[in-house]
Amino acid sequence: MPKKITAKIDSAMPTNTSLKASLVAYGNGTAASPVVLTVADADLLTTIDANAATSSSLITYLFEAVAGSNYETITRTVTFTLTDNV
Repeated sequence: MPKKITAKIDSAMPTNTSLKASLVAYGNGTAASPVVLTVADADLLTTIDANAATSSSLITYLFEAVAGSNYETITRTVTFTLTDNV
């Protein structure tokens, strides 16, 4: 059965900011465009061949903030999950 990789963050981002993530597709997987991460699982890589032989994939993060946003240093934990692509 094909697999997929999802990601989410542990708490919401401050107002007027966002954190996006993307993975480089490998094998016959399908990569999504950079995805805004929230507290809900978001598909980053789908239709991964269950027999794909690789040990890594490039992860890209993009932090965006509206000019004039008032935020201090923030930390978020990103959780990636490998599941069946159903």
